Amino acid sequence: VLDAPSAASVADAVVDGKLVWPIPPFYVLLSMEELSEVVQVTAIQLTLEGKQNLTLMRENPIDFFTHGGVFPQDWQCPLSWYNDTKACNCECGVPDPDCKAGKDLPVLACPMPYAKLDTGSFCSISGHCAKEPPQNNDLVLGVSQGCAKIQKPGEIVLRGFVGTNDEYDAAT
Repeated sequence: VLDAPSAASVADAVVDGKLVWPIPPFYVLLSMEELSEVVQVTAIQLTLEGKQNLTLMRENPIDFFTHGGVFPQDWQCPLSWYNDTKACNCECGVPDPDCKAGKDLPVLACPMPYAKLDTGSFCSISGHCAKEPPQNNDLVLGVSQGCAKIQKPGEIVLRGFVGTNDEYDAAT
């Protein structure tokens, strides 16, 4: 169950101060920094506090709370750099505790040398370069508006097929 975003975040989908969703089932995109997942909303419930809870069906769930990997197996920088209290080591495969909000340590690896895109000079709580400093240590999960179908960039979708039914069955 997901607590829906506030009505102020989606101005064109608000009626009488309440967020309006399509009739389930429909899809939303959950996103946090570089992670994203398309999920199906199967039900919407209004709580006594006036919140809208979305019941989700997730085919390939992403664990947004183990953001960035696990130390030490996913750490890609020298082990001595992890939590060394000298610098925030960003883009090392795992969030460095030295990068937490409120720590005033220099950020290493941001922006990346020879990068074609300026990724920013701050390190997010998930261990990736960001354009803005982290405000706190909370994870912010974005939720899109409801859609009948969502395709992510790079997703391959079969739009048509030329062949026999047996060839189609073998290809799918």
